[in-house]
Amino acid sequence: KEFATDRNVMLSEDATLLYEHYEALLLDLDRTYSYYEAEWRVQDVYDKLAEAKKELEGYLYINTVEVNAKYSSIYDDCNNMLYFNEDSHGTVDGGGFISADIDGNPFYNEYGLPVSKYISWAAYVSDCVPAVFERCEKLLGEVDEYRELIEASRYLIGDVNEDTKVLVDDYTTILRHTLGAELITADRLLAAADANVDGAVNIGDLTAVARIITGTDAAEVQPVAAPSRVRSIIVPSSDAVTVRFEGEGVHQRIAVSVNASRLYAGAQMDIRLPEGITLSATTTGAGAEGFAIHTHELENGLHRVVLSSLEGLTFAENGDALLWLDVQVGHNYSGEGVEISNILFSDTMAHVYSLQAPAGEATGLGTVSMTEEVKEKIYNVGGILMDGLKRGVNIIRGNDGTSKKVIIK
Repeated sequence: KEFATDRNVMLSEDATLLYEHYEALLLDLDRTYSYYEAEWRVQDVYDKLAEAKKELEGYLYINTVEVNAKYSSIYDDCNNMLYFNEDSHGTVDGGGFISADIDGNPFYNEYGLPVSKYISWAAYVSDCVPAVFERCEKLLGEVDEYRELIEASRYLIGDVNEDTKVLVDDYTTILRHTLGAELITADRLLAAADANVDGAVNIGDLTAVARIITGTDAAEVQPVAAPSRVRSIIVPSSDAVTVRFEGEGVHQRIAVSVNASRLYAGAQMDIRLPEGITLSATTTGAGAEGFAIHTHELENGLHRVVLSSLEGLTFAENGDALLWLDVQVGHNYSGEGVEISNILFSDTMAHVYSLQAPAGEATGLGTVSMTEEVKEKIYNVGGILMDGLKRGVNIIRGNDGTSKKVIIK
């Protein structure tokens, strides 16, 4: 305007028109630049949200509802801002019209009918764009909160030491929890320890982790929500453990066996000895050959015993003892008063069964016939006892503890 006026190259009214023209061009330039700047900032929030979600890949997470709600809230806010920015910035011919605010709340007139509001170029630059910038800064903070929420809740099945691998140290940690020696307390680690996903951490999870370690199963790598853990899924079984004893005098032995209708791959139980009886050693019997035995004395006087294998072994079905309790007695002991509770066995697929406790007193070995012939038993691949050979894979277990696989086509 000054250039035109000072040099008299235009009349005063022409200079004013020229100034207004260039002022409009500058405003349109500012509007266009601001539009792309706002769009870029919203896209930046989108990208950072996507990066945070990508960190969930390969993991499950414990607070499904909260994690999903946080993600959806940020994503929806970004969508609302994009629509708001697109509608309010207008066109080269004039301002824009918006039917909802930056939060996506629609406008209504006094009669409750939807209406639109006109946004001039100047109002877009001075009001709408700063509102988008401010909201983007707020949402970037919420993305950080979302990332922290993921960090606090994500887990990998079986990976209790959180190194993204399922190895023997994870098995050991779950074992110590099962024994009651060192409890896992963090929610996400308890979820990771629940490797058979049944709502509890016990012998079934040791079997499940052993399957992962040996390559029988793969660790869960799908980015999906964790299953509901409302209650523990433990199947009652009619199978029962039995107790019998041998020996005389101060040193005696108590054998614990199982009458099984399926192949079992692990066991845990709590044993309480009567007063005056001292446990000196716990060893595996012939029925659990190759298994490792682990014990821990609980505070209430119970001895928790866990039998487990990292090699995918199963207990023998010939009546042999699974474990022996070497005890010292101070009187003429005949096996009475041995209490066994919390008897959980897992099959080869890591399903958990609650077995029956011994009925009555322990039976002396001298009164039990050990020469009765035990017939071969036939199981399917899931460890279920069958009444004969079936089409498919059959596992035949002999009375000597050996097994063989027979395929019927």
